[in-house]
Amino acid sequence: MDTKERGKYNLLVHHKKEKTKLMEQLLTQKTWNDFRKILNDEEAFYSFINYYSALLDWVKNNIEIFDTPILQANRITELLNLKHPEMYIVDNTGLSLGMESERMFSYRPETLDGLMMSITDTLWELITIMSEKNCPICDDGGLGYFIIEIASTKKRELILECNTCIYFELVSGEKWNEENKILRILPANKNDLEKFNAEYNAKNVYG
Repeated sequence: MDTKERGKYNLLVHHKKEKTKLMEQLLTQKTWNDFRKILNDEEAFYSFINYYSALLDWVKNNIEIFDTPILQANRITELLNLKHPEMYIVDNTGLSLGMESERMFSYRPETLDGLMMSITDTLWELITIMSEKNCPICDDGGLGYFIIEIASTKKRELILECNTCIYFELVSGEKWNEENKILRILPANKNDLEKFNAEYNAKNVYG
């Protein structure tokens, strides 16, 4: 096995170990019961912002039970650090608050990773503005607006990312430089869309 092939093999083993580690962290009945206490808070289901806050508060209060790989894989840090989440809640989310008690709280995931994935998928759905474009790679995905921060320059770009696969594209239409490393991915609200569109239009007109 040459050096290149050994590198691929080691990377494969690493990912397998990380996946196994996540799978081994079983969700206990105690944790599941504690999570389901959100159902006792009637105000949590009065509005999308209340529901968002209830889910995120539970994560904050139980953050110590989740290992770092789980938190990183589910992009929860960006949500924990998000200021003024009420500015990001979307009006046309596909969720129905009247159905959430059954959808979110009836079926117990087997692992902590499964629970975190369910929570963060819901949180991101509540704050992601979806475009009318479909993913060109997969059949099921829709493209939502996000902001990426490039590690080397701290420059921010508006992107469209698939909610099913890993595809994304720059809204500006420019080709993505594969050498760029993404520092973090952030939600985009209506003000962000207006700002980036204004900058893009000004660049095309005056640049």
